[in-house]
Amino acid sequence: MPVIVLLRHGLSSANVSGILAGRAPGVSLTDEGARALRANLELLPHRHFTHLLHSPLQRCEETAAIAAETAEFEHLDVDEAVIELDYGDWTGRSLKELGQEPLWATVVKTASQAKVPRRGIYHRGGRSFDGPYP
Repeated sequence: MPVIVLLRHGLSSANVSGILAGRAPGVSLTDEGARALRANLELLPHRHFTHLLHSPLQRCEETAAIAAETAEFEHLDVDEAVIELDYGDWTGRSLKELGQEPLWATVVKTASQAKVPRRGIYHRGGRSFDGPYP
């Protein structure tokens, strides 16, 4: 029977800084994040997998490299389909500051339904459109 494991990246520099990383470049795992990730990977009951798909983001590349040290993968592939949501103009902003935005509750509850500001237009679910905010 196929086994599917969903693995989120470890604690990142953006998590520690309290910012919304989104697709921002240069967001890496922290040492603590890498240690916790290794410890969690050791708990996997299976150590052989057919594929490891990961986002092209730096923190996900680093997570995939650590996973490949712990388990065996026949194929490691970068897949844009699993990339983080594009938060547009919110990328890199403080989570505390964003918590004051009226739209933030929607992002937290159902991010795919949120229309985030993006260079004068609003973006939702991979599509951009003109329209009232939010």
